[in-house]
Amino acid sequence: MKNFNEMKREGNHIIPLVYDQINGWGKDDEFFLELLKKLNCKELADLGCGTGRLTTHFSRAGYQITAIDPNDEAIEQARIKNGADKVTWIVGDSSNLQTSAYDVVIMTANVAQVFLTDESWEQVISDAYRALKPGGHFIFDTRNPLAQVWEQWEKDSTPDVAMHPVTRERLEIWTEMMALLKTFIHFMKVLKILKRLKY
Repeated sequence: MKNFNEMKREGNHIIPLVYDQINGWGKDDEFFLELLKKLNCKELADLGCGTGRLTTHFSRAGYQITAIDPNDEAIEQARIKNGADKVTWIVGDSSNLQTSAYDVVIMTANVAQVFLTDESWEQVISDAYRALKPGGHFIFDTRNPLAQVWEQWEKDSTPDVAMHPVTRERLEIWTEMMALLKTFIHFMKVLKILKRLKY
């Protein structure tokens, strides 16, 4: 039987392969596209772009994009998407942002919640400020803690379901809350491989 760290590594490898299957197009995606239109911007840095699910829509809308994410397997998935050839993909973090290069630095899909300390958040803000042209915009979203969405996660007894694109295995992805502390909610995605589908 696999231990926790082995399952976590396997999940970290597989989640980028199926991320788009369990995260469909939503109102927040439409919001970001409309907001960018209003700003009349051209050069965009997508920080924490993940698998490029939204990034490639930005590209097809005509923006010049630099997309950055620390997960090399997510970037690998992003590179094969339609519209990916017009994006500059970088495995890295906010320190990789060029200076005074962008009209907008954007972080979507709650990427802002990755930064758990004041120091890490201040570093991202500093890097974004450095990277923006005069008059540029730093755009990000985050969950409203007053909504206490984690209470719904605890009640949800159904997993997200996806299919491994290579092995055709049926996958269940469960959200499990690990701890509720004063400042942070710790949760993780638990991956279960159910069965291999026959062609």
